[in-house]
Amino acid sequence: MICIDYKDKVELIDPKYDAYGSETPDTRSEVQGLFIQNTGFSHGINADTISADATLYVDPTNAFVLANYHRLEGMLVIANPIGGEKTQSWYRISDVRIGRDNLITNKIQTVVLSLRKSTGIENVS
Repeated sequence: MICIDYKDKVELIDPKYDAYGSETPDTRSEVQGLFIQNTGFSHGINADTISADATLYVDPTNAFVLANYHRLEGMLVIANPIGGEKTQSWYRISDVRIGRDNLITNKIQTVVLSLRKSTGIENVS
């Protein structure tokens, strides 16, 4: 049994596209998770680059996660555990790893999301 303390409240957003190709939120859900952020800085070819990625462990018992675990890639995440501005706290899910107890119960034990820094959807707070 995995015992992770999901201390951070994040929001998962399933976007849809309007007639002009802009993203709009289709479904939003608050989920408990454990958010681990990594931020880097590099300089090369006369340019400064700030890179940010993160790992998010989400509660596998959450109804939204259970209903969408097979299609979480591409969804947006607002993760703001320290209390910064929400406009700078947007990430896109690039990879999902499901930990399942295949031998005994076949139940999902962990859902690990790899995140990449992203821009938010306008007029969404």
